[in-house]
Amino acid sequence: MVLAGVAQAVGGDVTEAELQREVERLLDEAGLLWHHCPRAYRCRGPAGFPDLLALGLGGLLVAELKGPDGETSAAQDLWHWTAARAGLRPRLWRPADLNGRIATELDAIK
Repeated sequence: MVLAGVAQAVGGDVTEAELQREVERLLDEAGLLWHHCPRAYRCRGPAGFPDLLALGLGGLLVAELKGPDGETSAAQDLWHWTAARAGLRPRLWRPADLNGRIATELDAIK
């Protein structure tokens, strides 16, 4: 992995920004189309839009990224609930998910 010592840091010292960069690397490695809006205040629409959209021939995944102790807002929960009801794959990823879970879930939509 690109993050030095990520195995030791899983769930620990990896920040949300570092997690974002590592997930972007995994998305590129998987050959998926993806989008992240780094400055949500510039985006239009209701609050809570997911951090990432990933698209492959196997489907569309929406993901919220949080640090080890980060919590989702009610607006983010609504987006994820609605995405699930629409048949999408909403995910909440944390640094601990760099243990292979994220890569496995991305492989599922290739």
